[in-house]
Amino acid sequence: MEIVHYKIFFYAIPYSPALVLRGKRYKVRRGLIIGLGNREGQWAYGEYAPFPPHTEKTLLAFVNSVENQLREHIVDKPLAIRSVESLAHILSPLPDNTFLRFALESALWFLKARVEESDPRLFLSDRPLNGFPLNALVTGLKSSGDKAGGPLVSSAASVYKVKVGQGDMDEEIRDIQSLCKVLPSHKKLRLDANRGWSFEQAEYFLSHMNPDKIEYIEEPLKFPQSLEKLYLYTGIPYAYDETLQNPGFDMPLNQAGLAALIIKPAFVGNMARIKKLAEKGRVAHKKIVFTSSFESGLGLSAIACMASAWGSPATAMGLGTYAFFAQDTLQPSFSAQNMVWQWSADTGRRSLNSSVVVRIK
Repeated sequence: MEIVHYKIFFYAIPYSPALVLRGKRYKVRRGLIIGLGNREGQWAYGEYAPFPPHTEKTLLAFVNSVENQLREHIVDKPLAIRSVESLAHILSPLPDNTFLRFALESALWFLKARVEESDPRLFLSDRPLNGFPLNALVTGLKSSGDKAGGPLVSSAASVYKVKVGQGDMDEEIRDIQSLCKVLPSHKKLRLDANRGWSFEQAEYFLSHMNPDKIEYIEEPLKFPQSLEKLYLYTGIPYAYDETLQNPGFDMPLNQAGLAALIIKPAFVGNMARIKKLAEKGRVAHKKIVFTSSFESGLGLSAIACMASAWGSPATAMGLGTYAFFAQDTLQPSFSAQNMVWQWSADTGRRSLNSSVVVRIK
């Protein structure tokens, strides 16, 4: 395959309502879209959207660097893309920017599928899932205006990811306890403290939780070496998230309490490594959960294909973030029916939404 053209777009789409994370309020999601085209006029796109979000000025200043990388390593170069490993090799000379690698791998992989008129998931696995449930994201228990958690109980989601460690601990404990009391028995919570606590704080918080309602907590400790000890003290399973972003991470086979691997592709930025992480997790009998970094529908489509190829069956994936956006970079928009994503033949082939996407190069 040979790339002879490229395009770069800027997008800005509003959160609806504004996204509040760790005391910061985000009103708009901004990013770049990189388009790659061949001699036959076929195009595919990848999303560059760092998180926490960059300003418009920072993104636009990065465009020249993107162009230089495209010209030096991709445009007018013969690209033998046979596997995710060969794709990683092609992009190995690029700087260590996982978000850029995610965008370029997505565009190249989707273009290969378009040229071959094939299902893009089959490039990743010969037995992909045709669909999977999504977890809903709760960024603040009080943000819904309903302490009893009524909106969550009525939601189609059966799993909710709740951000904790963002305010007064005792107040958060009371909120989670109240929510657990009204949740139907089949609904579970995934907690995420983003490495915000000391061991003593995490032990105190988790000792007040009902283990039957908590599927796991994502990396609560500032120093994750004590996660196994925390599980032995509290009985609440944990999941690796930030730890997986360390290139030197080695999957432990017999670690007590480890329930899942939370894979954010844009933070890992290398599908060959993502595939290896998922394979090692399966061997160790851990859930493989793919989740977003608040990408728009373009990035979510790529992550959904990875989740269908390498994620655990019948497991809620963290792609419910699409519901936070009033618009999308794709037309039609990325969506899920009743919080279940289903494979569609137009995945990876949808048009860019010209009302929010502006070409800059």
